[in-house]
Amino acid sequence: MPRTVDARGLACPKPVIETRAALTESNVVVTIVDNEISRNNVSRMAESKGCTVDTEERDGDFYLTIQRGEGVAEVEPRPLTSVSGSSGPLAVLLGSDELGSGAVDLGQLLMRTFLETLAKADRPPSAVACLNTGALLAVGEAETVEPLRALEAAGTRVLVCSTCLKHFNVEDRLAVGEASNMLEIVEALAGAGTVLSP
Repeated sequence: MPRTVDARGLACPKPVIETRAALTESNVVVTIVDNEISRNNVSRMAESKGCTVDTEERDGDFYLTIQRGEGVAEVEPRPLTSVSGSSGPLAVLLGSDELGSGAVDLGQLLMRTFLETLAKADRPPSAVACLNTGALLAVGEAETVEPLRALEAAGTRVLVCSTCLKHFNVEDRLAVGEASNMLEIVEALAGAGTVLSP
C-alpha cells in the first residue's frame, strides 16, 4: 500500500525530509508538492537513493510516485548526517534573527528553515548562542521557538544573551533556552570543534 505525503505548502527542505522519512516505512511513496523546486528536490533525493520517480501534474500540483527497486538498500532513516567539526562538536552562533541580508521577510524565513533543518540532525550541535537580534529568535511567539525547543530537547544548550534581552526589553518573554552571559557563551563556543555562524 503506497504511503502518501502531502507536502503542499511546505517550505524547503520539509518535502524532502518528510518523503525520506516515509521511504523508511514504505517501498512506494506518493508525494504531492505544489511547486517545481520541491518537485525537483524530492526527485533528486529519491533518485540518489536508487529509487524510480514517476511525476504527474494535476491542477498545478505535482504527484511524485517514488518506488524502491529490488536490490535498493533501505533508505537511511536519519534525515541528516552528523553535524560535528573536525575536532569536536559543532556550536552555532546566531547574531541576527535573519539569515543573509537583503529582504527581511526572506531572511527570517531562511533562519527559521535553517533551525528546523538543524533540529533534524542525528547529532545536534553542542550549543546555539543567540546574540543581538538573534536573541529575539528565542522570545515569545517567534516561529523559531519550536525548532530551538527541539534542539534543546535533543541536548543542545541554547544560550541567549541576557544583555541583548534587556536591550530589547524582552527579558520576561524568553520562551526557550537560558538567559546567559558573554563568558558562558565564549566558553561554550571555545569548547566546540567548529563554530558555525551563518
